[in-house]
Amino acid sequence: FLSQHSHFSTVSDRVIQACDLRAACSAKMTSASSFVGKAFEKYFYDFSMYDQVFHKYVSSKGQYVALRHVAFAATGLLALVNYNFPFNPPFPTIGMCPSGWKGTFVCEPDKHKAMEMYKAWKAGVEYKEAAHH
Repeated sequence: FLSQHSHFSTVSDRVIQACDLRAACSAKMTSASSFVGKAFEKYFYDFSMYDQVFHKYVSSKGQYVALRHVAFAATGLLALVNYNFPFNPPFPTIGMCPSGWKGTFVCEPDKHKAMEMYKAWKAGVEYKEAAHH
């Protein structure tokens, strides 16, 4: 049972196991988690920026919250894309290709060919298309 449990353990479980619940480490864990908690609380409940600055530009507090939420989600999505780039997207790109990546695995519509091109790129060798008979 224990080995099965550790297989499914989360990152926080591993951190706690690694810390071995020493007093200094648990204090660090508490301060880190309380900081994250306070940051999220401030983000979700603090509208002082609306009252101080954004009320001049945004007509209502509800609209401000909606725009802030969209900005938060868009920033997270763009951060994930940038962190994982370069990759061949599984979603349709409607023929668009990032500048400088034309002719590479990033813009290759055929996924099998893209994988071969990626392997060659990763290995640092020139990609040569396999001869088809």
